[in-house]
Amino acid sequence: MRLSREATEQRFKEYIDQGIEEFCVAQEQRIALLQAEQRIKECRAEADQRIRECRAEYRADAEQRIKKLRADAEQRINEFRAECRVETEQRIKECRVETEQRIKECRVEYGAAPGQRIKECREEAEQCINEFRAVWEEQ
Repeated sequence: MRLSREATEQRFKEYIDQGIEEFCVAQEQRIALLQAEQRIKECRAEADQRIRECRAEYRADAEQRIKKLRADAEQRINEFRAECRVETEQRIKECRVETEQRIKECRVEYGAAPGQRIKECREEAEQCINEFRAVWEEQ
C-alpha cells in the first residue's frame, strides 16, 4: 500500500518534528548537565575556600594558644626563679648566722687558740653558700 503524497509529507513532517523535539530534549538535558557540572564546580570551589578559611582560623587559634602557653610557662618560670631566689637568699642568711654562731662557739670552746677552728668554720660556711649559689645558677 502506497501512501499518498500528503500522507508521506505528513509522516515526514512528524519525523522531522519528532527529531526536533528529541534534539530539543537532548539539548535541554545537555544544558541541565552543564549547569549541574558548573554548580558542582562552584560548590567545590566554595568548599575549598571554606576549608582554607577554617585552616587559617585554626592556625591563628593554635598560634594564639601557643603564645598563651609560652607566656604562662614564662610566668611560672619567673615565679619559680623568684621563689628560689628568696629561698636561696634566706638559706644563705641562715648559713651566715649559723657560721657566726659557730665562730662564737669556737672562740668560747678554744679560748686563746681559736684561729684554726674559726678558719674551718668560715670555710664550711663559704662552701655551703657556694653550693646554694651553684644550685641557684643551674635553675
